[in-house]
Amino acid sequence: MYEKEDDLRRIRQRKFFSCAIYNHSLYGISEFEHILIKIDLQSGEVKYIDDPKNYDYITWHLEDKMECRGEEIFALQLGGKRLLQYSMKDDRCKYFDIDCDFYDYGNFAAFLIYKEIAYIFPSFINQVIFVDIHTGEITRGERLCSDVMLKPKQNVEYSDRLFSAGCQIENTVWLFMQNSNRVLEYNLDLHSVIEHQIPHSIMGCKHVSWKNGLFYILDIHGDVYQWDSNQNILIEIFDNEEKGNLFKFEKVVAAGKKVWILPSLGEDIFVFDKDKEEVEKYIDYPKDFKYEMPDDRGKYVSYCEDDSYYYFSLSSGNFILSIGKENGKETWILPKWPSEDKRQEILFKRNYPIVPEELYGLSGYLALMKSKNIEKIVNKGIKTGKEFWEKIKNGK
Repeated sequence: MYEKEDDLRRIRQRKFFSCAIYNHSLYGISEFEHILIKIDLQSGEVKYIDDPKNYDYITWHLEDKMECRGEEIFALQLGGKRLLQYSMKDDRCKYFDIDCDFYDYGNFAAFLIYKEIAYIFPSFINQVIFVDIHTGEITRGERLCSDVMLKPKQNVEYSDRLFSAGCQIENTVWLFMQNSNRVLEYNLDLHSVIEHQIPHSIMGCKHVSWKNGLFYILDIHGDVYQWDSNQNILIEIFDNEEKGNLFKFEKVVAAGKKVWILPSLGEDIFVFDKDKEEVEKYIDYPKDFKYEMPDDRGKYVSYCEDDSYYYFSLSSGNFILSIGKENGKETWILPKWPSEDKRQEILFKRNYPIVPEELYGLSGYLALMKSKNIEKIVNKGIKTGKEFWEKIKNGK
């Protein structure tokens, strides 16, 4: 698929795992070099943001979920160790150690900001974490589910999750469990829990969304269910024919009178029309649309939303998918990326203690040598730097 390693490297420079919305712009962090980006959702213009004060671009590793509160953006680190707070007004970052680093990914069921408190619902432990976004104080509410004890398994790549998905509805968060039909309704004002029971067995909730009093549940086999929690009625609306493929689908989103079923490692999007009670394979992609990442990369791993739209992160494709909440119609936004010079300007300003050549390729390696901020550059274990750059630049 890729003629050179540099091809994949260039593609990864324009991918981001998660996103947040503020003032009609989408914010993300580039996967490869962890550059903050801002995308104008009307024009598609992408702007690179200079590294804020205290931004840890060296050890930061991808984002799981992001939220925006006023002029502040919050991001949960994919590995679960930290919460990042970025203030646009102060151009400064702060970090909170939340110690949810159980596995490399999938450490969080839900994340939201409510009344100046960040609520973090881990996947693998029976608690909720509170972070005061002003004071930085971190507290923990224990035993959301009083009769469940779950500890992450040691020395395994990944373990079953206690809470596999979460969904905020006004002042409540509904937590769905991977290996149980129990659902917890957590009240954000009272810090109390009401327990519900889905009437029929489903094969583990993978993702859930809510619209007009109904939940839409994607299970690990790719089937989708509609659940009326008030009447406690569960209806299957999509039957995945490839149930053995546990990674075919990633997300389900209810919008207007449509339910969008979005792939992970699968290729196709499906749309359920509630009026027709029919499912159709989606075909109306933009002319130049393509998935650019390897086949083992999830295609719609995360999304953010405002009052009117859902926006999916650019994890694999070259267009941002936007879905209208009221009409269920899609819009594809093509990002217009800055020049290579703009990207390198950000890199030149960074004070790298060590720069591994394999992360940047030969062209980026030579470009970075021009920077006065680099102390060492490592090429296959050999340290080089400005002295070497001057010699090759002058042909000596």
